[in-house]
Amino acid sequence: MKASVIVPVYNAETYLGQCLTSLFEQSFDDFEIVCVDDGSTDGSRTILQEAVAAHPGRLVVLEQQNGGPGAARMAGIDCARGEYLFFLDSDDFAEPAMIERVVGALDSTGADVAIWDVWYHNERFSRRQNPPAGTLRPDAFPCEQGVFSWRDNPDEIMGAFQNWPWNKAFRATFVRDNDIAFGPFHRTEDLQFTVSALVSARAITYVDERLVNYRIGRSDSAMGDKDSHPFDVIDAFALLKRWLEEKGVYDCLERGFVNWAASGVMYTINTLNTLEVYRLVCERLLEKGGFDEIGISGDAVRLVRGGIAEDLRVLREQGPDGYAFYRSRVLNVFVDDLSAKDDFAQTEIANLHGSCDARGEEIDRLYIEWDKSNKRLAEMEERLNKIVEEHRGLERRYHEMENAAEQKIGRAVCAIPRAVQRRILERK
Repeated sequence: MKASVIVPVYNAETYLGQCLTSLFEQSFDDFEIVCVDDGSTDGSRTILQEAVAAHPGRLVVLEQQNGGPGAARMAGIDCARGEYLFFLDSDDFAEPAMIERVVGALDSTGADVAIWDVWYHNERFSRRQNPPAGTLRPDAFPCEQGVFSWRDNPDEIMGAFQNWPWNKAFRATFVRDNDIAFGPFHRTEDLQFTVSALVSARAITYVDERLVNYRIGRSDSAMGDKDSHPFDVIDAFALLKRWLEEKGVYDCLERGFVNWAASGVMYTINTLNTLEVYRLVCERLLEKGGFDEIGISGDAVRLVRGGIAEDLRVLREQGPDGYAFYRSRVLNVFVDDLSAKDDFAQTEIANLHGSCDARGEEIDRLYIEWDKSNKRLAEMEERLNKIVEEHRGLERRYHEMENAAEQKIGRAVCAIPRAVQRRILERK
């Protein structure tokens, strides 16, 4: 069997049907679907049972107590039979050619990992869109020979392709031989698996097609519940740092790791929902050695680039309260900018409305003229038709007169030889 698609399922009844349908409708058929029900309490299990009955032999369903998506994916890996491992979240859905294109790329290049581009499916507006610029940066790794590795650009391997497992496929023997595993977390569980795979891979290939749809704008998204597991992001980066050190590659990858860790941690801090959890996370980082655990301390702080560097500096120097004030000022400026842009946009819209109204009046005037021209044209066509009929009548009369003249002349011409013939006969 060429491929196994592993789908962790937890209370996904709203979207699970579309996810499974996108797999059943693939243009490639030599694969299995392994769904791991991670202790769902909604109708997800019923949907899975109905799918098994409707597609016998195509879908394997495992059940376990809730342990998070990482544990669910590991259970799927243990029973997967495919040569290649794909992962798809139960609220996302695949393009019809996803498996065919990726299997083809892995077969032709012999790569351990394949990566591809994605669509964002905006749930709020029910449409798909491109991810923000810079979300994926394949241009950081030119693929002239069809493959690349982290050594081609050590600073970018972590940030160029995200931690997502669902826009990547992995050779199953490669995963098992290298003990590549998801972290024991509910959030950021994919960091350990994805980065360790990208660093361990002998060869990686990139498929320049949008082959999966990542659903955003969900009101019930797990990403909106960071407060339930606020330390997972710190623990995940600490675990990955230890793994890189054990592999003897941390020094080569330090710059990229520190920037990726700083980005992940600051994003988490900026999107927490309660003041209590915000203070606990800041305390873990600033007072309980969290920054040291993830390598953002000492000289390494200077490796952080871009706007994250300023956010990090303020948090470390001014603490949680100072950072919150700084952040509010930044957001206020941002809101002011948005307000100014909105005012400008409203003015532009008003101008466009005026222009549209003027164009509308011009169109109405031209339509009236066009209507008049059509009427004149109709009158001229009617006159032309009459002239044509008159012309045809004259032609008919001419031909009649011509025929009559030919007959008279013919009789006159023929009368002479007939008269001569009679005289000759009389003399005889």
